[in-house]
Amino acid sequence: MHELITGDPDPHRLVLSARHSFDHDTGARRVDGLEEDEALLVDVRLAYAQAGPVPVSEPLPSEDEHVRRLLPDGFVRGFVDHLAQLEVDVVCIENLSTAYSVLIDGRPVIVMPATGNWFFQNWSLAHELGHLALGHEDVVPGSRGVETKESGANRVAADLLLPRARLQEIDWARTGPAAGAELSDGDLTAMLG
Repeated sequence: MHELITGDPDPHRLVLSARHSFDHDTGARRVDGLEEDEALLVDVRLAYAQAGPVPVSEPLPSEDEHVRRLLPDGFVRGFVDHLAQLEVDVVCIENLSTAYSVLIDGRPVIVMPATGNWFFQNWSLAHELGHLALGHEDVVPGSRGVETKESGANRVAADLLLPRARLQEIDWARTGPAAGAELSDGDLTAMLG
């Protein structure tokens, strides 16, 4: 209605970016729970409106290495807590199907399912942070450029959590199963700094 009256998009319209699932057999990306999740996401926006004006955040750097420099060494285990340093809010909700990012009155917000699975949560946080840093909006099924935007957010997440240059320094041929398990359990980030 706002757009019909003013000719401008509704400034309170919820413009989401979603973490899509990917089917390796078909190459299709989906967000199966989007319709059910939208009601929960509208509630999050309403909670922000009821809380009063939120401080507008500084724009996030668009390069993953710049984002990495804003985070402390060994940030991976406490990643969700460190996002506050970047002025990114994180809201965890039971029964949400996937993670989303959205700007609410200029404030970057990541809304994600409360899974208790820290590595799934970290990838979701890094992926959605990628959408926010790259300025992606409206990354939902049927919107333009979904494949490119999802790939970009995945690249930022991978480079943020597992920086390519540092991984190439590891002699993987000499890394045994025990050392590999330690690396995959988060010690990699501590080792990499």
